[in-house]
Amino acid sequence: MKKIHLKISLAIIILLFSNIAYCSIVKYKSTKDLQNSLIQDFNTYNPYLEEQKELDNVDKNNTQKVVKNDLKSIIKEQKDILDTNTSSWIINTNTWKIISNIWVISKNTISKSDTQKQVVTPQKETKVYWIYEDDSSIKKYISNKISFNNLKYIPSDLVKISWDYLLDVKWWQKLRKEALENLDNLSKDFYLNFQVKLKIVSAYRSYEYQKWIIDRWCSLAFCAKAGYSEHQSWLAVDIFEATSQKEFLSKPDLEKYFLWMQENAYKYWFHNSYQNWVEIDGYNIEPWHWRYLWVDLATTLYENNETFAIYYKNIK
Repeated sequence: MKKIHLKISLAIIILLFSNIAYCSIVKYKSTKDLQNSLIQDFNTYNPYLEEQKELDNVDKNNTQKVVKNDLKSIIKEQKDILDTNTSSWIINTNTWKIISNIWVISKNTISKSDTQKQVVTPQKETKVYWIYEDDSSIKKYISNKISFNNLKYIPSDLVKISWDYLLDVKWWQKLRKEALENLDNLSKDFYLNFQVKLKIVSAYRSYEYQKWIIDRWCSLAFCAKAGYSEHQSWLAVDIFEATSQKEFLSKPDLEKYFLWMQENAYKYWFHNSYQNWVEIDGYNIEPWHWRYLWVDLATTLYENNETFAIYYKNIK
């Protein structure tokens, strides 16, 4: 009888150790399966995250980081459940709902970003101060008190004036490519209205040339110092003639051209720089002097009826 009890006891002990070993194996296997399954699920929708490389408004790294952190939290949560309750080895429905929600959120974020990318929002004037200080900037501000950082600055994108509706009286003058393209469009519109080519009497003037004309015949009351002239930016032109405000506007044709330029030049991103005498704009009134500025700034100045000098002083 004792032998029978001993055999039964040994059988029970063996059975218990077998169950413990089996539980440990299954528990370990379930945890690894869970991790592998979650990783496989992450890899399933990871291509959607890869699409974010092409999206301007989605930070791929941050999105992946959030998703990976959520997955790690789920794995830890499931492991804790398995540690406390070996009967909960199978992932419950709510866990997969969480994973599903992460996938949906990620996919919706991408879809939303795709929509945002397709919508072109017009750029507004950004008052970043450096764009008015950099020599190569289209919006570089220059006055009788503010010079180029490099006094002998020369831009790299120069093009010779030689268009159908522009008349270069010197035959060799140049402007920056972008400014000249827009001046060409302006001149076409001008020609359609007056059947007259837009005559350019002065465009780019180098530091050396500006110094030469000042040393020989042009006073500082009429010409800017070398290194302080908008003409050195390769963005400014004098049209028809550069004399005086009174003489220029006393001629009916030139007055008519000036009034047209006042109402239309901003459409081609040009602006009449000097309208308010030395005290405000730094120079005498020059109805012949027009400067290329870019669409947002030229439009803002036109709508506010102010010069670049006034605008610049207000944003400092």
